[in-house]
Amino acid sequence: MEKIINFRDLGGIALENGRFVKTGFFFRSSSLDKATKSDICELKSYNFKLIFDFRDKFEKGTDKVYKKVGVTYINRPFMIESARIIKLNKKRTPSSLVQFVDEDMCIAYRNIPFGNASYQDLFSKIKAGTVPVLFHCTVGKDRTGVASAILLKMLGASRQAIIDDYMKTKRVEPNLLAATRRRFWMLFFMRDYIMKRMMPIFLTKELFIEATLDAIENKYSSYEEYFYNEFGYTHDDIATLREKYTESNQASPLSTNNITEDLQL
Repeated sequence: MEKIINFRDLGGIALENGRFVKTGFFFRSSSLDKATKSDICELKSYNFKLIFDFRDKFEKGTDKVYKKVGVTYINRPFMIESARIIKLNKKRTPSSLVQFVDEDMCIAYRNIPFGNASYQDLFSKIKAGTVPVLFHCTVGKDRTGVASAILLKMLGASRQAIIDDYMKTKRVEPNLLAATRRRFWMLFFMRDYIMKRMMPIFLTKELFIEATLDAIENKYSSYEEYFYNEFGYTHDDIATLREKYTESNQASPLSTNNITEDLQL
């Protein structure tokens, strides 16, 4: 990809039963807003049945790229108020900006997996067989990262495999920070101060995704109970999902992470 970062196929990830996630069905990425003609051609090659966007109206651009790809597009804004990240969306000026710490991110990650209508919609589409599917937010780290973690756990991935996939986003941190600095160009004399206070939201740390997994394990007696209560997945639904989308031999992923310097936030 030329202008789409953090794009990858979840295929090839090893599962606890010795099987692997099949390639070509589940993809995650950052925003597609700056996709080039080459990027659009590549997106078309995956024959997506659905692109699912977690961004809200303040983040998303036009829908032109989805029309060019020629795919069903669903924008289901993630209600981040309950995750407490909202204070960064509505309090961006120096006078109102408060110090943001790792624990704020952990609180968000603990809240994200519960009562999440965006995830419920996505997983209902997956259960209905609407794949290949690409799901994304702005950077493809938090909302997308937790959705990936849940999906991988449904498919039978270990905690460590989930953490390893999440941490691949670490590769794009320099690009994210550079793009954010450009976004604050009008606050040239204050942007380093602002970014320092907001820093945890730009970072990829194991303790963030571990907060999600710990929260699920603390609330429910098993992941199967979690999947049923939050998404309506039964034991048989999970078995079917694993039969259809995992395999005994590891295949090479169709795509890998792509890092560019022009991330559009």
